[in-house]
Amino acid sequence: MSQTSDAVEHLQAWCRENDIVWHERATERFEQYIDLILRYQKQTNLTGFSTASGLVDNMIVDSLQIVRVMTPVGPLVDVGSGAGFPAMPLKILFPDVEMHLVEPRTKRYAFLGLVVRSLGLDRISVHGERIENAGIKSVRTAISKAFAPPAVWLETCLAWARDGAQVAGYFSLSDYEALLGSLDEKGWCVKAKYQQEQRVYVLLVQQNHE
Repeated sequence: MSQTSDAVEHLQAWCRENDIVWHERATERFEQYIDLILRYQKQTNLTGFSTASGLVDNMIVDSLQIVRVMTPVGPLVDVGSGAGFPAMPLKILFPDVEMHLVEPRTKRYAFLGLVVRSLGLDRISVHGERIENAGIKSVRTAISKAFAPPAVWLETCLAWARDGAQVAGYFSLSDYEALLGSLDEKGWCVKAKYQQEQRVYVLLVQQNHE
């Protein structure tokens, strides 16, 4: 068994232990996705991890932790998707959810297009521009791991949230604690939260949609 297969088997076991959905094509698609990242890693500097186990433990599991606090619904937008985190692992496990991946950096945008084609994914669009130019109007779920500081991220999502979209946050504990005091004045409500050591996964909605 290859290192990639071992890592994906470990990921499948983790999903089952945590009651996270796994379906027939997920194994094949995660293996393809990881192999593509490792193949293009040096020329595009996609992530800080160069092994299959490192990608699973530090990037894919982190992306999927948000499922503890929400079910992805589409249209979903991932702003600053980079190598596809967190949207691509979510797409693999929730293939029917319509998704928009926004990534203005040319090499990463091209890589995401390659992943979509190679994995045979549908109902997914990759936008090679900044979010303000992407023209995405209908959003029910907004996610991002590294697009901007938490306060800027929430400001970016405000119009969508006022229309009823749910907003996911992947925050450090210190960033989350610093943000808490300003949530009420902006009309945000914490609907669900999960903490893993110094990492906080949180689902936020506008109070009038609570």
